[in-house]
This record gives sequence, structure tokens and C-alpha cells, in this order.
Amino acid sequence: MTFQSVKIIDNKELELRRILGAYLKYQREFDDLSLNYVSESLNINKGYLSEVENGKRNLSYNHYDEIMGFYDIKFNFEKNILEEITIKLYEILRNYINANIVSEKEIFKEVFQDKNRYSDSYGFFVFKLIQLFYHIRFQIDNTCEIDELKELIKKYLFLYTEEEKAIFYDILAQYYIIRKKYSKSYDYLIKAREVCPDITNVTALRATILYHITIVLQRLNKPSLAFICCREAMNEFRKEKIYNRLFYLDIYEGNCLSRMQLYLEAEKVYLSVLENTFFLNDARLTCTIYDNLSWNCLKNKKYEDSIFYAKKSIELGNNSDDAYTHIAYSLFKLDKKSECIEFINNLEGDNINEFSRMLNNIILYRILNEDRKLLYELEQYYDGCKVNGDYEMELLVRNLQLDFYKEKKDFEAAVFVNDQIQATLDKNNEEDFSKLSSLILF
Repeated sequence: MTFQSVKIIDNKELELRRILGAYLKYQREFDDLSLNYVSESLNINKGYLSEVENGKRNLSYNHYDEIMGFYDIKFNFEKNILEEITIKLYEILRNYINANIVSEKEIFKEVFQDKNRYSDSYGFFVFKLIQLFYHIRFQIDNTCEIDELKELIKKYLFLYTEEEKAIFYDILAQYYIIRKKYSKSYDYLIKAREVCPDITNVTALRATILYHITIVLQRLNKPSLAFICCREAMNEFRKEKIYNRLFYLDIYEGNCLSRMQLYLEAEKVYLSVLENTFFLNDARLTCTIYDNLSWNCLKNKKYEDSIFYAKKSIELGNNSDDAYTHIAYSLFKLDKKSECIEFINNLEGDNINEFSRMLNNIILYRILNEDRKLLYELEQYYDGCKVNGDYEMELLVRNLQLDFYKEKKDFEAAVFVNDQIQATLDKNNEEDFSKLSSLILF
């Protein structure tokens, strides 16, 4: 909407008229009624109704009751409701940005307790934006509701402020991040960045968009671009004096360095973050750092260190499969075969996902010289890496396969696998310079 709570907006009455008209159009289309049918049923001029729906004319007081009665709705004409619900939206976003999930949920609860007040009022469309954000944040499986809200807001996007459009695009980007549709997420984030005003009512909204762009660029295997965006996001958060997100951005910076094979620099970043996060008493965040340290060391062939950090993560109650996979792989590379077999066998009763179990099987078949099973499992795992867009694990598996063919002196197969490894590296080292320039320019 063009109304904002802290800015003086000209033609407020015009904007409210446009909202009411769009709301009546939404109700008519929701009931699957034609404009001609409503016009004839109420004996009201069709052209007049069309102009009301398009915000070109005021709804006459003489027609309020009959139109509202026809749609069986009770519209709340309090003009301050728009400001009230918009403030609620901003409060939700501020708490989200500050990672204050308790307060965020409380405001959502307050809004939904007053659903009847907001759902049939001038705040209708902002309320729908809040609903969409809630479903994506906390009810992601409710895809039908999310799709309906998404299409509704898209259709009436002209009613929203540039800031609210930026919020909408950023919310959709999160939805597609969760669904691992990173290219689509990136497209929405670029839209969010383009429409986001320099001065906003939601502090650090622009920084948050940059934060999400960093995440998506990493998922798209663009570490150099992600690194640039990460630094920009850090500057924005510091400028707004919002420091809690910096811990996560520091981790992403380490991830970027690790993906660029700057392993020692990445390790320094992770250890620095680890040192600064102890006072937060956040076991989940600490586990994440230890997992990243373990993975970084594994890629750098520092297998003893990889095991050390993975065990630290497990000691803190880490429930992810990464730490266990790092230990198994590192034991194998250290040629501690008996210990590796025992470790993997002891995991069979644990809740290890199928993808991690597949890698454990690959390691076991490699140790036990079960070649046919090994090659089959390698290809299955490789296909899974491609589906998940995980090129680092893809390279890990291909290198295992390369070592196998070298050991068997099957040099033709080894050359083929080596070419695949190089093709994967070339593909993921190509920088999209149009995206790079757009990131630098903003």
C-alpha cells in the first residue's frame, strides 16, 4: 500500500478508496461472480461498480449496506486500522531480523486473535501479507494456503508500498530457499533489492535481503559472489547496529572462503566466531561452527582435526548426520580401517538419513573390496549430489572413484572420472559477471 505509518502520504482518502475497491473486487471474484451479475442483482450501474472496484470512484453511502449485504460481509471502515496493522507488520519483521522468535510469535498471535478486525477492513491486504509470512515461517507444509496468498498478493501488488513489495519478495525467496529452488529464490531477492527504498520503516530490511542473497549465492555454488554480498550485508547490519546476525554472516564468510579453497583463512574465521559465541550459550550455533570446521579440515586433508571438531559437535548434542560422516570418511583416509568399520557398524541403530548411510556404505565397500557394490553405490550417491546441488560432495565422491580406478590400474576409467571432476570444477568456478557487477553496483 502507499500508506506508511511514519510518513505523511498525500491523498490518503484516495488510497483508502483504492483499497476498498480492490477488496470488493476480491470478494466478487472469490464468490466467482461476474460484474454483470452483481450489477443486475443489485440494480446498480455496471460502469459505476467497475469504477468503484478500480478505485476511480467512491462507494456511495446509499450502496454500502446493499453491497456488503450481498457479499455477506461487515467491512470495518475505521481508517486507523491500516496504520495499526502496518505497525504490526513492521514489529514482526523487526523481531524476525533480530532473531527474537518469542516476540515474533507473540505479535503473530495478537494479529490472528484480532483476525475479524483486520480481515474485513482497510488492513485486509497487509493482513494477507502477514498471513503469508506466518505460513512460510511456521507452517511451510501448508502449500495450498501459501500458493493462494502468494497469487492474491501478486494480483494486488499495486496497492503495496515499495517497502512492502520488498518484504513480499524477500518472504517468497525464503519459501524457495526452504524448497531448495535457489535460482527462483535469487530472482525474487533481486526484485526485493531493486524495490527496497534506501530509507525504510523496518530497520535493516535491506541488510536482511543482502543476507538472504548471500545464502542463495552459496547454494548456487557462487562463493566469490557470495563473499562480496556477505561483506556488504555485514556493513549494513553494523551501520544499523544490529549485531546478532553478524555471527551467522561470519560463518557464511568462512563458508565462502572454504568453497574458494582458502582453507586456512576459513579456519581462522570459524575459530574467531567460535571464540565470540561462547557467551551466547547457543549450542546449536556452536554445533554448526564445529561442523563447518570439521568439513573445512576434511577438504584440506587435515583428517585428525576433522575428527576432533566432529566429536566436539557430537558432544554438544548435535543431531545432524554431518559429524558422523566426517568421522567415518576421515578414519578411512587415515587408513584406520578396523576403527572405521567399527564406527560405521555402531551407527546402524542410529537415525542416520539415507544419503549419509549411502556414503557410509561406499566407505565400507571400499574397505571390504566389494567392487560391484561400490561402483553402484557411487553412481547412486553421485546422482543424489546432482539433485541436491551439492557439488562439494559430488567432488568428494568422484575423487573416491578416481582413487579406486587408479588402484585397479584402470587408467581409461580414471581419465574419464578425472575429466568429470574437472568439468564440475570449471562449471562451478565460472562467475556470472552480470550478477557480479549488479552486486558491486548496489
